[in-house]
Amino acid sequence: MEYMRRFSVHNPALGSDSDFCRIVSNRTGAVVFDCDYAKERGGVLGYRTRVIGGFSAGGTLALTAGVGQPKGVLKGVVAIYPATDLSIDHTIRPPPSISEGNSNPLPSWLLKLGYRSYISSTTDVLDPRLSPVNTDISSFPERILLIICEEDPLHDEAMVLVERLRIAGLQVDMKEMPKMVHRWDKEAKERTLAGSARHEAYETVVDTLKIMFQ
Repeated sequence: MEYMRRFSVHNPALGSDSDFCRIVSNRTGAVVFDCDYAKERGGVLGYRTRVIGGFSAGGTLALTAGVGQPKGVLKGVVAIYPATDLSIDHTIRPPPSISEGNSNPLPSWLLKLGYRSYISSTTDVLDPRLSPVNTDISSFPERILLIICEEDPLHDEAMVLVERLRIAGLQVDMKEMPKMVHRWDKEAKERTLAGSARHEAYETVVDTLKIMFQ
């Protein structure tokens, strides 16, 4: 069966990934959809969708997109600095070490505020549709790419998910970005360390998508 190369990208800030989407489309030949959350389930994620991805909370959605879907609907997932365990209280955890010249764009109070914006106080944050670390292994596609930032407060929980998926025998590619913070790529300038890291990360996504689309 022949499938359209289709890649859906999710981000809390719709349209903020235009450069990323253009690069992916030009380099892979995929039709790329940059979606807000209202369109995530019913609109874009259909039976012809092969790969889904996202940044930050959008990466969380991408990792849980297979829950309740028939096996094989998704061929791959790309998650870039996702939250993977919403049960963690970051206000009682030490913040990540930040390199000189960096600042933490995701302090614990802002992370907590963000979670409250998406999730009511009565919601079970252990729900596998919210916390990928609790998602059943059978819901994940055959190949997964996670890009994780060394100086991101979400770093350690993502590593736990990577280990769990690898132990289960899934094909998980993980790229850790040294000295990078959450959302570093959105402000990265050319000819800087952050700009080089963004190029490296996006190239990794392109190379992985080409494999996923085979």
